[in-house]
Amino acid sequence: MCDCAMIEAERQRFSCLKTSTAAAKRFPALLLWLALAPAGFAATPTFSEIATLDGVFSMPESAAIDEDGRYIYVSNVNEYAKDGNGFISRLRSDGSDLQLRWLTGLDSPTGLAIRGETLFAADVDQLVQVSLPEARIIARFPSPDANPVLNDVAIAANADVYVSGSASRSIYRLEAGRLRVWRHDEERLAFANGVLMTDDGLVHGGQDWTVFDPLSREPLPTLQAVNATINDIDGITSDGCGGYLVTTLEDDTPWWIDSNGAAMASDLGPIGGIDLHLRGNLLAIPRVGNSLSLYEYGASCE
Repeated sequence: MCDCAMIEAERQRFSCLKTSTAAAKRFPALLLWLALAPAGFAATPTFSEIATLDGVFSMPESAAIDEDGRYIYVSNVNEYAKDGNGFISRLRSDGSDLQLRWLTGLDSPTGLAIRGETLFAADVDQLVQVSLPEARIIARFPSPDANPVLNDVAIAANADVYVSGSASRSIYRLEAGRLRVWRHDEERLAFANGVLMTDDGLVHGGQDWTVFDPLSREPLPTLQAVNATINDIDGITSDGCGGYLVTTLEDDTPWWIDSNGAAMASDLGPIGGIDLHLRGNLLAIPRVGNSLSLYEYGASCE
């Protein structure tokens, strides 16, 4: 049995932070960091809205774009509980042909990641493997810890799959068909959240931005000194220029971190972004209010 009270407490913490008001009052640390950031950025991101689907999802948490850029998959928490009512939606990259309940049989799916024709979903206390062509669950990998509150998923170039645990303060890796603790850290992984595998290492957001070495599993100095003031990073995606686009629990506006570690608020404004995924020039952002927005993204890398 899950400790539903603990799970719901974690979920409520995220929801309350995400729907709070007055951004300038909510994230003084980020404002200080912006004030200290260099005036020139290595790239200037632009966003052109393709489509917004308002109020059609049920607590959307994550979006993953397939490798062909044809379809977008959206996790629907649908109230956080071990109740079998969670599901994944699918739609085309232009926002059309929405299949709201494309895949059912989940509890409360959050983070998503795709490699080839396989989708992985974090689902409370298990990692779920899904065949995209068949729209079918093909495997479930339970967490070795009780009540981990699995959150986000990242896939490395060598196909290793990682998933963060918000309550367990751990990152797990799928090894020989089993989830195993890859890194446990009471401080750096407190309320573990967004993860992303890059050439630099495994990037973790959460309350303390950290880049972990994939081999030693130890923190690397990459961006850590510059980003020490960031708190509660939720979604993380590469910006295509060596930097990142991120959402935070403390601010409704997505932020951009360039390759030097400087940050600024994006031109998207306070859209209530939860997670985000960029593939090519297509950016998908699930939003507070049961919504999803799609953008054509552009950046001039220097």
